[in-house]
Amino acid sequence: MADQVAPILVEELRFCMIYSPGLIFVYCKGNDLVLLPFHINNSTSSSSSHELNKTLVAQLSQFFKLHNLGPIEFLLGIAVKQDLVAS
Repeated sequence: MADQVAPILVEELRFCMIYSPGLIFVYCKGNDLVLLPFHINNSTSSSSSHELNKTLVAQLSQFFKLHNLGPIEFLLGIAVKQDLVAS
């Protein structure tokens, strides 16, 4: 799966790849940032901009079958909280 995902994210969608035991992609547009970690065939995206995240999900759906499981509560055993008030 990684050999299919990496070329699309890096070459087509202009992400940068962080080299680590897992796959982590980073995308910057202006002041906004998207983090996209992959493990096997699972991914969770996190973005500083809801609109940017929606745009990237739409772009990714052109290449992959995606399932939106809603807001994340835990990732790798770590609680994830979203602050909708903070900017």
